[in-house]
Amino acid sequence: MAKDGQNLLYDYIVVAFVIGDMDR
Repeated sequence: MAKDGQNLLYDYIVVAFVIGDMDR
């Protein structure tokens, strides 16, 4: 499993991407 910090960073990027897509 990836490191907790890296996983959190990836989660944040994914969430930001999803929110941006929904906001569109």
